[in-house]
Amino acid sequence: MKKIILFFIAGLFCYDSFAQQINNKINIYFGYSLVGFSGKKVLTEGDFISTSLYANYRDIKGPSFKGLIELNPICSLGLGFDVLSSSNWKYQEYTDFVGSNMTQYSLSPVIQFHTKRKQTGITNRIRAYVEIAPHIGKSEVNLKKSYYDLEGNNGSLPSPMNSNELFFGVKGATGLEMGISNFIGLYIAYSCQNNWITSRLSNDKQIFSSQIGGGIFLKLKKDKRFFYK
Repeated sequence: MKKIILFFIAGLFCYDSFAQQINNKINIYFGYSLVGFSGKKVLTEGDFISTSLYANYRDIKGPSFKGLIELNPICSLGLGFDVLSSSNWKYQEYTDFVGSNMTQYSLSPVIQFHTKRKQTGITNRIRAYVEIAPHIGKSEVNLKKSYYDLEGNNGSLPSPMNSNELFFGVKGATGLEMGISNFIGLYIAYSCQNNWITSRLSNDKQIFSSQIGGGIFLKLKKDKRFFYK
């Protein structure tokens, strides 16, 4: 059985001649990402010490979408849209934001540099790439319980239980794409992000994250000028 699998993989990547794939100009990506926020778990601002809202979220995940247009054999431009969410906040024995829900939406103009596609061989089916993408987004957080105790001239005031704030940042990614046919392919990617935000629910100023994702892509606008050997 192992020999059959190895033979299949070798045939998938090493065949030549009539099986080559046709170049195309537009790719549409549909994927899913698993994300980890990092950074300081406890924040200090003057004499005030608090737990981080974002750095302590776990099990962050969500769908991603992207469209790219190939400008030349090594560069493509496009637009990406990501949705991330989590309801698992945890840090040691603290319960400050336990039960809260966080959802982020971000839009990114994408610049991708990739290896050239050859007429035959492994680079006809697989290409490596790197991307850089500045982005802007919206972060929505809903608390399960009050975090602040506010006092006014006439007694206690209702404390904020949700936030809806903008953030901006930059994302760098690297990955591999593999064409399955002239119409569809698979991809896997690893990326890192650095975002800046001002939240009324916490002292967080930056959100660091890394993520791994993958999915499928559709190949549109075929280049009809190809050759057989």
